Amino acid sequence: MGLKNKRILAFLIDLIIVNAIIQLFGMLVQPDMPGYRLDTEYYTLISRFSYDVVFYLGYFLVFDVFAQGVTVGKKATNLVIVQASQHAVGNIELVKRTFLKMVGMFVLPVSALVYLFFNKTLQDELMGLKVSLSKQRAL
Repeated sequence: MGLKNKRILAFLIDLIIVNAIIQLFGMLVQPDMPGYRLDTEYYTLISRFSYDVVFYLGYFLVFDVFAQGVTVGKKATNLVIVQASQHAVGNIELVKRTFLKMVGMFVLPVSALVYLFFNKTLQDELMGLKVSLSKQRAL
């Protein structure tokens, strides 16, 4: 399996895990989502705040701080984050990368197409990082 496919698989594994946590939280707590309503002459727009972003951000930040950015998905597919210049990646760079990843997730169809066609992600390009195969064995 190539690097691109491993990255996609790692991302999907992480999404499944975060969505499972969100669903479990929703079943246990059943949070009351605040709604916003906008009424006009022709239509009514109702919007609800979602706590999903908090869970995604928290999931990736925990791994940035405690596991050098290696999430469960990256561990399962034997991937690591490294500097393009091969220097050690610090926690600050990983946290910045995660916030940029959240921006990419808000426009996921566009960022997915850019990755598929140009093999580039917003977070890695702006931070000067790359994801590569680990020298250690996968799970």
